[in-house]
Amino acid sequence: MARHHLDPAPRALHGYFSRELAPALTIDSGDVVSFQTLDSGWGAIEQEVGFSEPRDFVPRDVMRDVAHALAGPVAINGARAGMTLEIRINRIRTGRWGWSAGPGAPAQFDPYLGLGPGPGGPPAVITVPRGDQATFWELDPEGAIGINRTGQRLKLRPFMGIMGMPLDEPGIQIYLSPHPMRRQSGLPRANGRYGVVFADRSRWGAFLNR
Repeated sequence: MARHHLDPAPRALHGYFSRELAPALTIDSGDVVSFQTLDSGWGAIEQEVGFSEPRDFVPRDVMRDVAHALAGPVAINGARAGMTLEIRINRIRTGRWGWSAGPGAPAQFDPYLGLGPGPGGPPAVITVPRGDQATFWELDPEGAIGINRTGQRLKLRPFMGIMGMPLDEPGIQIYLSPHPMRRQSGLPRANGRYGVVFADRSRWGAFLNR
């Protein structure tokens, strides 16, 4: 069993799914991979203490990478079309900062509470919110504590965001648009020449057994 690390380099970050992407990493069944990923909005990994305007990760092609920051793809030697990919998440360790929706961000319950029409759907390009659209948090990954700018403290229980496979069809697949892949459910499966696994949010180690 080998251990690998995948950094958030441009070759390993994509804002879409596609079976045509070259593997950022190739592993064997049973290997362990540690991913360092971005937040879903493509914020820079490190931010200045007490920042008011978050720095974005660069480089990013905002004409193509419009959705969440996905790390991968990872190719698994011996994976074939139709096989089921088993992924075991051993540990998740957060970064040093994070964000959640702010008081000015529309929420799904707003129409029921008489507070406005609510969100109108995903933005054309997903980014870290600014101003009153975001609440920023200082995260302590060792103590698993998050503290926001007003001093509120929360116990952290990080979880994975998106993990999945592209459809077995050509082209770029944006999963936030009206696309057949939004209707897919169940376990990710191998397509084409190799299995592909994407992940977003936080840092995690994955055990892949093919």
